[in-house]
Amino acid sequence: MINNAGIVRTARFDEVPYEEYQRHLDVHYFGALRVCRAAWPHLLKSPAGRVVNTISQAMLGNPDMSHYGGSKGALFGLTRNLAVEGLAAGVMVNAIAPGAGTRMAEASADSLSPEVMEYMRTQLRPEHVAPVAAYLVHPDCTVTGEVFNVAGGIVNRLALVNTVGIHDPSLTVDTVAERFDEIMAISPDAMPQVVAPAEVPASS
Repeated sequence: MINNAGIVRTARFDEVPYEEYQRHLDVHYFGALRVCRAAWPHLLKSPAGRVVNTISQAMLGNPDMSHYGGSKGALFGLTRNLAVEGLAAGVMVNAIAPGAGTRMAEASADSLSPEVMEYMRTQLRPEHVAPVAAYLVHPDCTVTGEVFNVAGGIVNRLALVNTVGIHDPSLTVDTVAERFDEIMAISPDAMPQVVAPAEVPASS
C-alpha cells in the first residue's frame, strides 16, 4: 500500500489560517492514517505486508511551509510507530521523501517561483521516484521504519542518530553550556535509530 495523496501551498507561518493547518493534517496525516487503519488487518495477515508513506524533507524545515512540513512530520511519526507495531507480523512500513514535478506541484504553481517549477518539470521527474516506491513494497524489501530521499535519480537514506553526548548525574546549566560541543558532535559512535526486533522502544 502506498499513501501518496497530498496538497501544498506556501505561506508564512503567521499568515496561514488555522483551517489550512487542519486541511494539511486531514490530507497528509489523517488521510494516510485512515487508509492504514482500513488495510491493517489485511496487511497483518499478508505474508508480505508493505506500506510506503509519502513524507517530505519539509518536515525538517523549509521556508513558508510550517503547515505542510508539520503535517508531513506527523506522518513520519506514524510511519515509525506502525513499523514497530508491524514487526511481529512482518509488515514493513517505510517512507519516501520525493522531489518531483507532479500534479500536486502544478496545482501549487501559483505559490512556487517559475524557476522552481521549471526545474521540477525538467529535472525532477516522477519516474525517478517510482522505482524506489516499487522496491519498498516488494516482498524482497526487508527494512522497516526508514525514510528515503528520492529526487532526480538521487536516492539516499535519511537517518536519525543519537549522538554519544555526555553523562553527568550532577548536570547543571553551566555543564550543558561548557560541554555543548560534545552534545552536538556527530562522531563515528553516533547510534542510528532503527526499527528492529531487538530494539526496545524508548519513551521520551
